Amino acid sequence: MADTGESMTFEVAFKRLEKIVAQLESATLPLDDVITQYEAGMRLLAVCGEQLAVAEKKIELLTQQRPGQWQHAELDAKVAADGAPAAPPEKKGRGAGEVSLF
Repeated sequence: MADTGESMTFEVAFKRLEKIVAQLESATLPLDDVITQYEAGMRLLAVCGEQLAVAEKKIELLTQQRPGQWQHAELDAKVAADGAPAAPPEKKGRGAGEVSLF
């Protein structure tokens, strides 16, 4: 595989990885080709993993605190121990007559 993955999008890398997995699962390739495809698959897996890590850092979950106000929050801090999303942060400073739907 000539492409090193540096300019490859996640979607392209993932599609190529799926194709390699299908070829390996078919059990029709000669052993040398299996090794070559496995190596290529491992490179693609690394590309996908790196791009997912970058995306995770970029996301950092934009959490809306009040209409029109946004706060960046760490992804891990928004996931409860059981893997379920944590409850949204409590809204502070609400006036006595204000009603909030969220």
